[in-house]
Amino acid sequence: MKKSKALRLITVLAMLVSSFVALLGGTQGTAAEATQNIRIHKLQFAEMPETTQNTGGEMTWSGSKPLAGAVFTAYDATTEYWEAYNSTSGTTAEKQAAGIEAAKGVDQTGGTAFPATDTNGIAEGALPITSGGQKAVYLFVETTSPAGVDQGESVPFVLGLPVYDDAGTLRNPVHVYPKNEVNDLTLGFTKYGIDADGEKAPLAGAEFILKDVATGKYYNSETNKFDLEQAAASKLASKENGQVSVEGLLLDPGMYEFYEVDNGVSTSAAQTPNEAQDNEIFHFMNNPVVTATVSTNMTVSYDYYNQQLVEQKEQATAEAYNYKVPVPEKVVDEDDVNAGQTVNFTITQKIPDDVAQYTEYKLVDDYDARLSLVSTQAEILNSIQIAGAAVADVTPTYSAGENQFTLEFTPSELAKYAGQTMTFKVAMKVTPGTDLTTIDNKLTFDNNFYDKHTTEEVNTFGKRFVKEDANTKEKLAGAEFKIKNADGKFLQYLNDEGNPVAEFTGEAAGDVAWVDTQAAGTTFISDENGNFGVFGIAGGEYTLIETKAPEGYVTMPDLEFTADNGKETLSVINKSKGILPSTGGMGIIGLVLAGAIAITGAAIYFKKRAGYTEG
Repeated sequence: MKKSKALRLITVLAMLVSSFVALLGGTQGTAAEATQNIRIHKLQFAEMPETTQNTGGEMTWSGSKPLAGAVFTAYDATTEYWEAYNSTSGTTAEKQAAGIEAAKGVDQTGGTAFPATDTNGIAEGALPITSGGQKAVYLFVETTSPAGVDQGESVPFVLGLPVYDDAGTLRNPVHVYPKNEVNDLTLGFTKYGIDADGEKAPLAGAEFILKDVATGKYYNSETNKFDLEQAAASKLASKENGQVSVEGLLLDPGMYEFYEVDNGVSTSAAQTPNEAQDNEIFHFMNNPVVTATVSTNMTVSYDYYNQQLVEQKEQATAEAYNYKVPVPEKVVDEDDVNAGQTVNFTITQKIPDDVAQYTEYKLVDDYDARLSLVSTQAEILNSIQIAGAAVADVTPTYSAGENQFTLEFTPSELAKYAGQTMTFKVAMKVTPGTDLTTIDNKLTFDNNFYDKHTTEEVNTFGKRFVKEDANTKEKLAGAEFKIKNADGKFLQYLNDEGNPVAEFTGEAAGDVAWVDTQAAGTTFISDENGNFGVFGIAGGEYTLIETKAPEGYVTMPDLEFTADNGKETLSVINKSKGILPSTGGMGIIGLVLAGAIAITGAAIYFKKRAGYTEG
């Protein structure tokens, strides 16, 4: 337990009383001896013992150890002591207390320095026993303390000479036992990693070196001291629980800094992503990451930066953070669309917790050539929100190129919004075409640590057909069709001016409209190879209606089909009408009647002729 100031004062007074045996008679007279030897026994304790009065003779304390390296300087406080003593009325104890208080205020320049205490904790020197014709009084101050000493317990003490034993013999030497509480310290903190999703977890395997700011030397784990240059400094790795610690340190008061160094767990260098974006390690930039301050009474406080890089001062414990870059997101309101349809994208970006460390911050939108940008620059900028609200103090720079636009932000403007989510909106139109592959829209977060990207897909579909003879598979030209959707509306294409297109021969593309009447729908006609097709319609079920069959063929029944990516061609067949006889004349009955009449006439003719001959 630490002593209070009052308790330390009692200790000083007790030592003073024990040392002032020769002073109790007043200020008159001097001793015959010119000097008296003072032997300092410097003792260290893990915890300070109860106060015990010095006797001037040899003494022992349980639990003590000698402390080497302490330097004491004696300052002549004779004048200050006796002036206060003589000017104070009251008991001897009250006069002595006034003198002691005055002696503590003596000018601490010059003085007589004793040697540093040796390995036995002993330093010895001689002091005059008189000063200015008065019995000498000295203030002893510990002017150099060994590492680990609680200097709050290194209380100056007052010694009056000469000192005699109980038999009246001058002590030589005079034994005094100043005491210190010596504490070994642990310096450390907890290391955390913030992943790309913003999740916090202890980070193992990050490495650090530790510097004594006062000496400029670095920690050596073999000696447990600060005796190395930076290049040779011992590496301190964070454990599975994120702990980084150095134990058993005997330290001087001062500042000690933890610096992070690059390794396979974390780096301060820019990283190059692979295609899968799975090679990112944690990054850092600020160094030192943690500063420990050791006070004169051997307490430790820490300065560090919290998760959002807000500086924390004089804290009892410390944390440090490494980060991964958050992934941007882009979401479309409808991903299965018709040509000519406007789709709306919402772009979302979590502002990194460590945005203050960023020197580059760009959101780059690369959109497919089959998309055209509908939103204006002002509309995009005005749609920016952070945490669901518009902000006036974030002013990105907008630039645009072919199938691309970029918003470049100033990281310092975003620092106050660290850890919050930013959004903005973009409208784009799907342009007509016969390419039915997926329409990609890539969003990239360009930064100085590790570029991240995401892709949002939009799909439009269609169908290829071939018109064929049902038996011979001959390709048939000139067949005419309409297309109806599941809602009973008919497909109509629009030209570049937005006007309806009456008919298309072969493959058809354009902005899509759906109209109520079949007559208003665009007519699709098979070409000389029997091919025709429609492109730029949303996925789903449709009906193909043949409105005119090729010459000599029967109109086919309505055909259900599913829009797809156009890689498969659907065969549409027609049946021939066949070869039929001519109709509408006398037919076979007329021939029979004509034959019968001819035979009857012939018989009558020959009969008459025979009769005429006979007659």
